Amino acid sequence: MWKAFWFAVLIACSTPVCLHAQTTLSAIAGASIATATGDRLPDVQHVTRVRFGAQLDLPISDRMGIQLGATYAQKGVDFDTSDEFGRLHFDYFEFPLLLRLNLLPNSEGIAPHLLLGPAVAIEFKCQLPDFQPIGALTRDCRFIEVALDDLDVGAIAGLGIRIPVTGQTSLTLSALFNQALTGAAEGVLDVTNRAFYMTAGLGVRLP
Repeated sequence: MWKAFWFAVLIACSTPVCLHAQTTLSAIAGASIATATGDRLPDVQHVTRVRFGAQLDLPISDRMGIQLGATYAQKGVDFDTSDEFGRLHFDYFEFPLLLRLNLLPNSEGIAPHLLLGPAVAIEFKCQLPDFQPIGALTRDCRFIEVALDDLDVGAIAGLGIRIPVTGQTSLTLSALFNQALTGAAEGVLDVTNRAFYMTAGLGVRLP
């Protein structure tokens, strides 16, 4: 399904309209409100972590475009057992490839848009912060025999708003939900990530 979808998008983006459209490069930063699901995962709560990086918006037409992202995204979950409170932290390099649907085509003012598409995340850190009365101890996930999956493939959907600042710069506010389609870890704890991203970005139109 995703292959056919993005094949059609890339074919559309090979047209002269897309190739000559003005692109926007943005620096983004915000919160990652994350949690997880799993058959053997105890009662869970969300954790608030960070997400930041860059994104490139490439128009296809007045009504749609492609948004490419490269971000550092933190995820994780808090969980309760009958004996203790636990916390699981994942850190990723995440690469979204999103279709942007403009709700107000040709708008020179505030312009809302929908975003939808896949994201591939490469895990480079997994830790178990263990908070004790006398301090904090951080352990690697292998300490509890967790089998990690290096790739976390997810589906992203959400809403963004572009607000012009000057003729060449704009502010973008986004609220995105990322549901993992693959498990992040197996073993003592089965973990499938989900996260709600709230970010702000400052964009500059490229020549």
